[in-house]
Amino acid sequence: PSAARGGGASRIGDDFLKGVPGSDGRGKAQTPAGPVISAQVRTSLQAEVSRQLKPHWQSPDGVDVDQLATTVEWNLNLDGTLASQPRCIAHRGETAANRPQVDRHCEQAKRAVRLTRFALPAQFYGGWQRIQFEFNRKLN
Repeated sequence: PSAARGGGASRIGDDFLKGVPGSDGRGKAQTPAGPVISAQVRTSLQAEVSRQLKPHWQSPDGVDVDQLATTVEWNLNLDGTLASQPRCIAHRGETAANRPQVDRHCEQAKRAVRLTRFALPAQFYGGWQRIQFEFNRKLN
């Protein structure tokens, strides 16, 4: 079941980064492509990207498909729209049984990216302007 594009379910709450050092807006960086971000903020951003992609991700079915993982890369504009088309840059977990599903796994991952209107904090744009994300069965 896909969520409506740009719907309320894909928006970040005001407390998304509450308690994360450097996320209170009092830092020196006021431009979207600010300085290096902390590992904690990077982890929070990755979790948020996953949460926003999840309603659009449909793993293919088949034998051993649960072992497949596809890494997709794309660029975003500051408003959360795609700045480049997603592309599959790696996959792992291929077996003789799931080999026929590898290309479909990639296509489904790219589809999920194209359907998502990302809503991420502008002050950390430098940390999410280019995204590499691994799609697996459960989208962990």
